[in-house]
Amino acid sequence: MLVQCTTCSQEFEKCLLKINRSKSGHHFCSQSCSMTFNNRIPKRKLSNRCKLCNSLIRTSRSYCKECFSLYTLNTRLDLDSLTKKEVLILSHAHQKLRVDSRRKKLEADPQAFCVVCGYSLFVDVAHIKAIASFPDEAMVQEMNDISNLVYLCPNHHREFDCGVISL
Repeated sequence: MLVQCTTCSQEFEKCLLKINRSKSGHHFCSQSCSMTFNNRIPKRKLSNRCKLCNSLIRTSRSYCKECFSLYTLNTRLDLDSLTKKEVLILSHAHQKLRVDSRRKKLEADPQAFCVVCGYSLFVDVAHIKAIASFPDEAMVQEMNDISNLVYLCPNHHREFDCGVISL
């Protein structure tokens, strides 16, 4: 059966089965004509805003391309220059703070042992002043300062966090 191409108006043969299968009613003589027609349809509108820079983005995203590349887990950030509020927006924020605090404590004091019991096989780095108690404007450099970090074994770390022991 002869049909007319929706894009170039050229007549071409198409079997009746394929004509009936076409839900849109559009027929194309080639893949090129099909792509030309389909690419005229407007793409999704930019209706969402980036959580960091407030620029317009697609609805399925939370961050624009630039902010996403800056704040992914694979990118090593200089956390010291960020505030607590900026860090908590990031994906895996608590993990990044823990890794940064452990790195700083190990650089300053490589002999890791619990300050309460002296256990040295498995030790955690604990914040003396909890991160939650800092204001949102506090810098990460202040929260992860060496004077605010201490080595504790897992048991004493949990007891310290629950308020059973104090340092």
